[in-house]
Amino acid sequence: RPDPKDPNVIYYGPGIHEVVGGKLKVPSGKTIYLAGGAVLHAGVNFFDVKNVRLVGRGMIAQDTGGVLLSHAKNVEIEGIYTPHITISNSEDVKIRSVKCISYKGYGDGMNIYSSTNVLIDGVFNRNSDDCVTVYGSRGKSHGSVKGVTVQNSTLWADVAHPILVGTHGSTSKPDTLERLTFSNLDILDHMERQMDYQGCMSLNAGDSNLIRNVLFENRSEERRVGKECRSR
Repeated sequence: RPDPKDPNVIYYGPGIHEVVGGKLKVPSGKTIYLAGGAVLHAGVNFFDVKNVRLVGRGMIAQDTGGVLLSHAKNVEIEGIYTPHITISNSEDVKIRSVKCISYKGYGDGMNIYSSTNVLIDGVFNRNSDDCVTVYGSRGKSHGSVKGVTVQNSTLWADVAHPILVGTHGSTSKPDTLERLTFSNLDILDHMERQMDYQGCMSLNAGDSNLIRNVLFENRSEERRVGKECRSR
């Protein structure tokens, strides 16, 4: 827990917090701390910044936006609750122990666009659309993706996919999505009713994307019977 008086810390204690305009724009070198019991009614934006952190046990309560990274470098997000996280044209991003629960229709959990070296570790995602996506170019995001790891996490998709790779890219200048690892994941449920859109692990090389070097690995299940513990 950081010192609330540290000039490099923006500290939100227990209670309801509002931000003028509904957006908190974080400067480089700053740590945002949401204490347990803190509820922030604002999106948190990391735009063109580096060496920033968003940590704590509090909540971001906003139906759109959540946490947005664009052209950010060396970002750490840990412990908080948020409806969404979007990572665009960013690098060296670590997301750990985050609870990501979206509640609007077609609300993705964690979207990665055109970024490099992204780690998602120990998260719980229940989302009203895709839980974790890896995309190429779309909108203001341009370029390929290299080096994404999603591990030790629990995913629950109401519709669409727990894991979706591909779909969006640049047909005129194709993107490459590569070095992607999905390890030690639990998928609790997947309730997509469209038969041709189902799939817990979806690799969709749309928009002329090239997808390569993808690894799904390591799922250990333990079943307890009486005093015995059997691993499979």
